[in-house]
Amino acid sequence: MPFNPLGFFHVARRLASESPGEAEYRTAVGRAYYCAFLVAREHLRPRLTGKQLRSHTEVIEALRRRDFGTGARLDTLHRLRLSADYQLVGGLGRLPNWGQAWQRADHLCSQILRKMVTIVP
Repeated sequence: MPFNPLGFFHVARRLASESPGEAEYRTAVGRAYYCAFLVAREHLRPRLTGKQLRSHTEVIEALRRRDFGTGARLDTLHRLRLSADYQLVGGLGRLPNWGQAWQRADHLCSQILRKMVTIVP
């Protein structure tokens, strides 16, 4: 049985709610992104007969072609994940702290997951 990426979102929410610090918030942002990314990739796969979605950019762009707003949300979530994983200082743009970055990531992931139900592959 294949792994259900929603498990990543459940882990993210648990990490962000149980005495979180910066490391937990950063990890939660990353898990929320991977949940949304994997759900989007698997959702798009049936429409791309013979073509593989090999990179994050390919998935984001394919999603933008199906639903621009949802693709843009996944792109924003991807940028938050990159900051969480690679920026030791700063990297949050307008968000003042990782708690707020997590709240943004949680909201974006929830929106993306809701849209995957309505976007026909």
